[in-house]
Amino acid sequence: MKRRIITLILGSLVLIAVAVSAYFRWDSAGVRDYYRAGSTGFRHDKVELEQRFKDVIQQASKRAEEEMSPDRGELGRIHQFDTILKRILKEDYGIEWRTTAEMNPDLNID
Repeated sequence: MKRRIITLILGSLVLIAVAVSAYFRWDSAGVRDYYRAGSTGFRHDKVELEQRFKDVIQQASKRAEEEMSPDRGELGRIHQFDTILKRILKEDYGIEWRTTAEMNPDLNID
């Protein structure tokens, strides 16, 4: 009887440890500071929510669209767009922004 109780307690502790480590694994990837938007449930950088950056991000997004390859198909388009947008935000405005792929390392996004 004692052995069974000890086994149940140890098993419970292991499950708790696994759950806690899964929760905090985002910390090491730097993905703790985010919000979820839309029906996709993708994580997005909270920089996008800051009122002082809204117009800047909108302008930078238009510029990124203009820089996109016109013959580029839809597959992988988000990666090209995000790369260009990240560069514009960093170089022209000094804003550190994390891309969709950086914010969702556990997903394959295309």
